[in-house]
Amino acid sequence: MLIKIYLSLIACAILLFLSDYLLLTLSIPQLPELATRVGLVLFLLALSLLLLQGSYAAVKQFYRSVNDFFSKPQRHIRRLLFIQNRKMQWAALLPFRKMQLHYFYERQRQRVLAADNRKQIKTLAHALTSELRTNKAYFSSAQIQCFRQQIKQCCKQGDTQTLLTLYQTINAAKHHEQI
Repeated sequence: MLIKIYLSLIACAILLFLSDYLLLTLSIPQLPELATRVGLVLFLLALSLLLLQGSYAAVKQFYRSVNDFFSKPQRHIRRLLFIQNRKMQWAALLPFRKMQLHYFYERQRQRVLAADNRKQIKTLAHALTSELRTNKAYFSSAQIQCFRQQIKQCCKQGDTQTLLTLYQTINAAKHHEQI
């Protein structure tokens, strides 16, 4: 309906501009100026009508879009899409999180194992030192000094196997001296 009015106003304005040209060629004094003014007014009226109709349509569409955006079904759809996206992100990150946890647990296990080894070495060294003290009579002071140096060196290196071998050597030497 409004487009018909717009088109008829444009057509009237164009007819008035053509009649203005015709009236100028006929040299009628005041009528061409009046026809030009009326034609301009009709043309501006048609453009303003078109502008108002376009503005109204844009505002109406904006209102519908906002209303549709905040409607209950759209909110549920957006929520489901958000949850689905979050689930996919977690699924993509899961292998990396597993690797990270495995790395941290392995590091913790290695730290506990190293602390336990140090504790065992310290306990074994203390047992060897006390064994040397109780069996001082079976060894010379040079041998005792050599055993103590070997014990310290094994403790610094963290060598449990050598400490056990040293313990067996001390016990074997003690038994050999007793016989």
